Amino acid sequence: MKNLNLPDFYNIIETKHYIFGRVRYNISKLKSSGESRQILAENLKEFNFIKSFKISSVTGSLLIYFDESILDVGVLTALIIRILDLEKEIEKERVGVITSGNKQVLKVINNGIYNKTKGMLDLKMTLSILFIIFGIRKIVANPSLPNGVNLLWWSFSLMKGGKDVK
Repeated sequence: MKNLNLPDFYNIIETKHYIFGRVRYNISKLKSSGESRQILAENLKEFNFIKSFKISSVTGSLLIYFDESILDVGVLTALIIRILDLEKEIEKERVGVITSGNKQVLKVINNGIYNKTKGMLDLKMTLSILFIIFGIRKIVANPSLPNGVNLLWWSFSLMKGGKDVK
């Protein structure tokens, strides 16, 4: 088995197994689209370096036996990406589950504060007020300026148009 760094794009096209002349991919598009399976099969039949292939619509896997003396596995991967038009999906910005979950939590907190204060405050203004209170308290209690001044600066930045919670 060669130790190659084959391209993997999570939930788009993943190289699951590779040995010389044989490669298995998991391609999520093959599960959902019969048209994609048909297009891929028609195109793969045209290449003389592909000995055989098998597409599984249940698992979305593609098993290919090919002549590696004619074509490298990296080029074959690029060829499949091109045939299935996966470039757009690969280039799309993807957001992780934790990041999107954080945004949802912030929206819920923002709406909760807004509803509880009957529209007087939102999350951004509440944080600004807290930074002001803690900033003044730090300056008065401990005149080491950086901590309190930083809190006041963050408050000012939020009030003047910092990034909204969306």
